[in-house]
Amino acid sequence: MKFIHTADLHLDTPFRGLQIEDQQILKKIRNSTFVAFENIVDVAIKEQVDFVIISGDLYDRNVQSITAQLFLNEQFLRLKEKDISVYLVAGNHDYIKSQTGNFEFPENVFVFPKEVKSFYHNAKDGTKVELVGFSYSDRWITDDIAATFPQKHVDSDYTIGIMHAALKQGHNDNYAPFSKDELLEKGYDYWALGHIHERQILNKDPYIIYPGNTQGRSIKEAGSKGFYLVETQNKITKVNFLPSNTIEWNRLEIDGSGLISMSDVQREIDLNVNELSRNISHFVYVTISNADNLPLTVIKSIEDDSFTNSLTPRVFEHNYIVVIKIVVKITKSKVFSDLDQSFWNRSAEKVFSPENLENQILPLLKNYRYLQNLVRDPNFISTLRDDTFELINERKNESDQ
Repeated sequence: MKFIHTADLHLDTPFRGLQIEDQQILKKIRNSTFVAFENIVDVAIKEQVDFVIISGDLYDRNVQSITAQLFLNEQFLRLKEKDISVYLVAGNHDYIKSQTGNFEFPENVFVFPKEVKSFYHNAKDGTKVELVGFSYSDRWITDDIAATFPQKHVDSDYTIGIMHAALKQGHNDNYAPFSKDELLEKGYDYWALGHIHERQILNKDPYIIYPGNTQGRSIKEAGSKGFYLVETQNKITKVNFLPSNTIEWNRLEIDGSGLISMSDVQREIDLNVNELSRNISHFVYVTISNADNLPLTVIKSIEDDSFTNSLTPRVFEHNYIVVIKIVVKITKSKVFSDLDQSFWNRSAEKVFSPENLENQILPLLKNYRYLQNLVRDPNFISTLRDDTFELINERKNESDQ
């Protein structure tokens, strides 16, 4: 038996805020989530899989465009022609209520309701498969829905649990929170999860997998994105990750200790960018560290994006390599005297403590739950501290001129 496990297509992602003027490049970016799913369907047909599982968030928004609906129907019909079924759940972005009035899917597509339900599938090799799942009816689910899943049925050869959900954190558990242990207790053969955009294998026997999203949509979703092709034989499950993305967001770090001019910066960027694969398009964020020897005029040209905007996108047939942003980092010793540094360390420890941030900022964000979560995120706090330091650095450089 073969099946594909995918999730988080996020069709209709608007890709706002990109400072790209080339309309062909923008078109490629905006079409990327669609092309990614088309790539998955191509593989499903080529591999003659029994079915495709989509673990939530087909769409990015709670109002779905006609274009996205027609595209999905077209792809589902391609699968129907090859006798391939689709089993999908609605996630927090495309919850059931948001899809009222949408086009009906073809009869090979089975959508789970808001209550936990089982569908049954007879695979080509005779395997009796039970698929158990549920859809979001609203944007948030705070209940532990996994606890209501039935035990593996005795008449099922292979049981798959499908959830768009997140592991319990103990606070702000808004996405059908679950624990790994309660999934293992069900006795299922595979858990097809969605919601987390980073590829993760939580367990291997049985497999509990987040495939990640099918197409990265910003530098926060850097690297290869795709899906899992799953094959079972003699009760042994084998999984194979395959990429589906047509564009890739990349982080590139350059050691700037030997750079003293704009020409040096451009040469180093060219050398590193030329090593990227030309089979897909790349959108690159560059960090130049240890840039103490770069003149302030060069640093300013980089920081105000004038240098970045002057870089011509590289074109390879239908693919591009585009430098989106360049960030310069210098050592703290260049910014502060010993006395200044000591004061900064003491102040930063106090100002950026989780307790202080919660006391000072949370009252201002009482109507913005997502931003409240950010304030409690250690990675966000670290980034906020670094950005503040960079701003102080920039202001000090201006005053020294």
